[in-house]
Amino acid sequence: MKKIIIALFALCMISPSINAQEEPYYPTGYKIRIERVTLGLISSKSFDKEKRYNYIDNSIALCFGKQQNKHLYYGVGSEMIAKFDIEDFYLSLPLFAEIRADYSDQKISPYAKLKVGYSISLIGTDGQYYELYQREDGKWFHLDYDYKDKLKGIYLRPELGVRFKIVDLGFCVPILEFVREIKTHDSQYKNTRKSKEKNMDIGGNIALSFHINI
Repeated sequence: MKKIIIALFALCMISPSINAQEEPYYPTGYKIRIERVTLGLISSKSFDKEKRYNYIDNSIALCFGKQQNKHLYYGVGSEMIAKFDIEDFYLSLPLFAEIRADYSDQKISPYAKLKVGYSISLIGTDGQYYELYQREDGKWFHLDYDYKDKLKGIYLRPELGVRFKIVDLGFCVPILEFVREIKTHDSQYKNTRKSKEKNMDIGGNIALSFHINI
């Protein structure tokens, strides 16, 4: 019995050293990532600053980069983002650089990554409204506003998650710049002025991605 216990103890001591000598499951080299982000909800403060809007956010991305070592990955990519609610629809194309840190090169590992880039607006939402004013002499004039809202400008997306073999499952927080381009028609001075307003959209999304070595 004593010999059996000693043998089992020796086996437990030897096993970790054997596993440590195994080839890493997550090798270095160039990779292509296909990423799907869904189940997202973005909270956007309205331009009149009186309320917030909630949008459903979906996207798909293609990334190309290099796994430098078992901890560091970097690359570039593009993403197609569709954002919509009952009334509005937006489509944008962010171009970004990505950096990622993995805890280990084994089958299951936590990771953290960050995307930084610029978003190009493909489809926006437009509308009109007006304001009526009375001058000191009693005459009335109005300002007519034509506006177009776009997802355009700064793009940031931090993410935390866990890698399962070649699949990543994470939680990300997309931060998108939201621009309103305005044309103001003044009936009093018979002129048109252009201006811009900016907001930042912040959301919370479930991210699922697949990656292959090439």
